[in-house]
Amino acid sequence: MTGWYIVILILMFQFGTPVWGGVISDPYTGTPTQINGTPGASTIFEAENFDKGGEGVAFHDPHNCGANNGAGCSCTQTYRPDGVNVCAIGAINFVSYDDAGLWVNYTIDVASSGAYTVELFVALNDAGCCAAAAYHVEVDGYAYPSVALGPALTGSWTTFDWRGKTWVALLPGRHVLRIVVDKGWFNFDTIRIRFAAAIEWQQVPVWRNY
Repeated sequence: MTGWYIVILILMFQFGTPVWGGVISDPYTGTPTQINGTPGASTIFEAENFDKGGEGVAFHDPHNCGANNGAGCSCTQTYRPDGVNVCAIGAINFVSYDDAGLWVNYTIDVASSGAYTVELFVALNDAGCCAAAAYHVEVDGYAYPSVALGPALTGSWTTFDWRGKTWVALLPGRHVLRIVVDKGWFNFDTIRIRFAAAIEWQQVPVWRNY
């Protein structure tokens, strides 16, 4: 799979990093999440700390509990009142009630070029509605393939498990990571990005004598 990462990185070098609609959201804490570039290292950050900027800029939520007068929502929402359904149970906050089409942005700062894996810490507990739950990752507008989170359930809506590994190619610097729900429903609490492998640069074609 290394060849695909090389192609993606070459395109990013040549054409830069596209931004959706020319609008950039802002990091929730004011500082981009620092992605550890040490081989084998992981960076874990909270899903509810998606970027600031509002609907259509930092996120899109087709099933906003507030906008829909609480329709279909039954959890306490106190952490983020700005749009996305963030549920609070005790000290835990997580993104919930995520219909297909929901997306959230996270501004990140990458230290090292390489292949990384992206995973979600998810809970799903209804085979009837959610066994086909899936999402995909976008980085600066480049969309990676959709990844299934089921069909296995996690045991409850507050029992979380790491699911949905996606391989992405990242260059040093600031980027926007977008999580897009392809098929709901599932809760997700945190996101894990792990440095998986360095990129092996090769000159193409490689001429050989026979």
